[in-house]
Amino acid sequence: FVSRWGLDQKCADTISRLPVHVQNEIVENFHASAQTRDTSAKFMSWLSSRMRSQEELQACLATSAEERKAFYALWNIDRKCRQMVEDQPAYVQRELINNFKPPPGTMNVSGKMTAFLKRLRSKTDQRQNHDSTVVTSPEVDQFIAHWGLDGGAAQALRRLPKDVRQAVMVGFNPSGRTQSVNGKFISYLQSVVAHGPNQCMMPLQGQVPAPFPHPGCMPHPFFQACAFGAC
Repeated sequence: FVSRWGLDQKCADTISRLPVHVQNEIVENFHASAQTRDTSAKFMSWLSSRMRSQEELQACLATSAEERKAFYALWNIDRKCRQMVEDQPAYVQRELINNFKPPPGTMNVSGKMTAFLKRLRSKTDQRQNHDSTVVTSPEVDQFIAHWGLDGGAAQALRRLPKDVRQAVMVGFNPSGRTQSVNGKFISYLQSVVAHGPNQCMMPLQGQVPAPFPHPGCMPHPFFQACAFGAC
């Protein structure tokens, strides 16, 4: 995995300290496009955003005092900004050190870093608020297990608004010849989101409606508009 993505030694060391089940999730879900300039920085940023809620990962993301000291010296960070960094959570410190790279000739590096840190905190706060909307239920778990969805697809489903999630669960029904169910699912989910849950999402020709009827078997605008009808 490290060789495939060309990750640096810092990334390799971080991965090696993780529990096996977390390593498996990383291998399954991390992806960087061919246009990514710094895959190692992208990986550490992705890791901190995806895994920061797991206490077992905090130690792996933590920066050492020596590492922070070298960062301050490299960019000549003033005392006030140093204290600001010291007050941040481990995953924020890690993302800052990995990704803060002002261009040569920057006059006010400390001010630049403060602005960067504020944007970073705003982004992570938005992620935390978004994560708080993740839905778990037996019905959703059954759907995920039925189609064998991976971690990324499952999370995408759980984070949808209720009406959109129900439309996706009812309408998604790939053929038995589908090679990548997860890829097909993400494409279908994006289609439902783009068109709205009340638009008719007909199954492909030759397919039957999906095996997950609307909870409670009650009429719903989505079902009334489609060939599925009420349960």
